[in-house]
Amino acid sequence: MTGATFANSTGAGGGVIFIPVFSSLNFSNEQSISTSFAIQCFGMTAGALTWWLHFKKENQSGLRRELVKLICICSPLSIAGIWTTQVLAIQSPTSLEHSFSLFSILLGFAILLSSITLTSTTEHRVLNRNETLQLSLLAYVGGVITAWLSVGVGEVIVIYLLLKKTTPTLAIALGVIVTALTVWSVSPIHLSNQGDAYFNVILFAGPGAILGGILAKKLALHLPVKGLKIFFAGWIILSGIAMLLI
Repeated sequence: MTGATFANSTGAGGGVIFIPVFSSLNFSNEQSISTSFAIQCFGMTAGALTWWLHFKKENQSGLRRELVKLICICSPLSIAGIWTTQVLAIQSPTSLEHSFSLFSILLGFAILLSSITLTSTTEHRVLNRNETLQLSLLAYVGGVITAWLSVGVGEVIVIYLLLKKTTPTLAIALGVIVTALTVWSVSPIHLSNQGDAYFNVILFAGPGAILGGILAKKLALHLPVKGLKIFFAGWIILSGIAMLLI
């Protein structure tokens, strides 16, 4: 529930919570990644549907059109990135623990930066052509990172959009929906009999992730966005440092 609530209220993947926990339980790297992917199939899907229904009910046709456009741009590129890594068997430059720690620390500071620059304006800013191309490249790179760490694409998308002063709810919804589509694209690998997912954990964590995904939207809409991001940024940085010291 905690992982999915965090993931779907900030746009960051639940693996930011799951991977340190699985590491403390002495899961192998393959078990950690596959189990994290499988749980996110539950939680991120619940969050994606919740955010989609939110934008469908809201009388903001401009935001909804922008969301659909960016989903159509980012999702195929993110999926291409994750499958490029799978098909070509591209390995992470360092170990899972080291890569995850560095990514967590960078992510935490990036969230802090986006929180500092976050404004309270309700005016929606549309990306120009160059910014859309940059976002497309980030979606592909995020897909590659997600293949290694089970997190990545949602984080880079949300942080980029917040730094570009787009509407926070649009940024979070896009990150959640693209992540859901990305993790489902490789579900045949991680949920198959030949996969490394630990199904005894998924049996309990999956329903919890669904509940967290549903509750996340309410949390994101009712709590101060800046305070929420600062709290989770601190959590992420500390978990990254802790994994480096283990």
